[in-house]
Amino acid sequence: GRIDGKFLNPAPMEFQTATYNAKTGNVLLEAMDSKSSTRYRIAGKISGTELKGTLSVGPGSNDLTLVKWTYFGR
Repeated sequence: GRIDGKFLNPAPMEFQTATYNAKTGNVLLEAMDSKSSTRYRIAGKISGTELKGTLSVGPGSNDLTLVKWTYFGR
């Protein structure tokens, strides 16, 4: 399959790298802000409805957890 997309904040930027391995659940998303020359990178693993990994912005990085949450109103 093909993965594409973009980061929307702090500025819209297309993914330069977007990979997903269905067997391992590993995902890698990278983009570069052309105005500030800052690189954004998410590297992690998808399990069920969660992505756990690392978000790197420039030289810094931190843990990242994204959870797909769906609200069903009454």
